[in-house]
Amino acid sequence: MVEILLLVVFIGFLLSSRQSMGIGNPFQVYFLIWFFIIGVYSLSSDSFIPVSPEFFFLILVAKVLSFVILLVASGKSNAGIVINQASVVWVPRGKILLFAQLLALVAIPLTYQKARELSGGTDIFTVEGYMRLRSSMTEDGQGFGILVYFSILSHVISSIRVVDFARRRTGGVLLLISVLSSLAYIYMGTGRTYILLLGLLMVIPLVVFGFVRVKGLVLSALIFMLMFFGVAAMTAKGVAVDAGSSENAGSLFNNMRSYTVAPLIAFSRLERIGS
Repeated sequence: MVEILLLVVFIGFLLSSRQSMGIGNPFQVYFLIWFFIIGVYSLSSDSFIPVSPEFFFLILVAKVLSFVILLVASGKSNAGIVINQASVVWVPRGKILLFAQLLALVAIPLTYQKARELSGGTDIFTVEGYMRLRSSMTEDGQGFGILVYFSILSHVISSIRVVDFARRRTGGVLLLISVLSSLAYIYMGTGRTYILLLGLLMVIPLVVFGFVRVKGLVLSALIFMLMFFGVAAMTAKGVAVDAGSSENAGSLFNNMRSYTVAPLIAFSRLERIGS
């Protein structure tokens, strides 16, 4: 069953990767993600809990339906689904965007003070303080409250700034400031998911509109992977400074599986809570 599922999503990825469909189209992203998840599971299925064939059959039905939708969408016209940089893009500029960026900047000191409070007054730029900050949010259920919305706002502004800079080759200073503010929020948020979010918001629009090709995509992926490893080392999750390279590699691989394959396996179980 898994082999059939892997074959369906792989063929779907190949079909959606045709030049007429455009780079970074929704079908290509969809089938690539599922091919990665199913592929990793098939290579390490022995280390997961047993999964019933019925569960994978339901997943297969959903993927076959997606494949049929892909066939219908790609066969509508010879042009298919083409997204290029000539498309009309609405980018809010001027006072509105600048005001939003100022709000995100002003909220950084407030977020830092809240982070110090959550870490018990410990310096969050040390491993001990950073782990205390992370523990207060994951184990004690504390958070930044309304300040978390400024983090999301900062990521959105960075996405808009990078697209605007790619189209007009102006606003480089504002783009740099926006990215730095987003990185500050990511650091204080302690979550590696925020790194992925920022990467998608900044890189995917550039790929869709043709500003970034394969080399740029690989370089961007490497940069965000280094950031991911940095946060993992600070929180001692997946990477440990005092561990060897082989131990770190194995731990990091298991950690990556918990972010990709494990959620799918978790959906295969239905547990009764309470009496």
